[in-house]
Amino acid sequence: MRVFAALFALLFSAAPAHAQYAEKQSALSPPRGCTITFHAGPEVKSVIDTRGFNFLYYSELCNWLRDRSLGVEVVGVPSVQQGRAIGWVTVRLLDLNTWTISPGYRATTYARIDTTTYGAQGELMRAVNAAMNDMYTDRAGQHRELLDRMNRIRNTIR
Repeated sequence: MRVFAALFALLFSAAPAHAQYAEKQSALSPPRGCTITFHAGPEVKSVIDTRGFNFLYYSELCNWLRDRSLGVEVVGVPSVQQGRAIGWVTVRLLDLNTWTISPGYRATTYARIDTTTYGAQGELMRAVNAAMNDMYTDRAGQHRELLDRMNRIRNTIR
């Protein structure tokens, strides 16, 4: 029942997405010194370039990726549908040496009552940041398997 209540509150909250995103944006800011390399389509890249990554484990994930010559591929869409701003995203590991992409991924979707493109972009960034944060917190679980697969691909290509 709690899950249903949380989902209901998420989908039907009255606050505009950009206002809530701005609050969270000011609470965290990525540290300088490490940059996460990412590949994305033009629309998603523009949103990320404008708003920037902003999640709790930014430094840790950035260093973890850099030490393994990895980046991330980000695929997603910000959209407004039926009075809701929606942002969905999948994030996968990207080998920066071979440009191969991991078969596993993190997927997240966020939505709020909002009819603006700005709100949809905010929801997209919430989804991106949540997926990126989840990537770091699960690095010992699923990502060990993904790294093994990436290493097999690297060794096959060489």
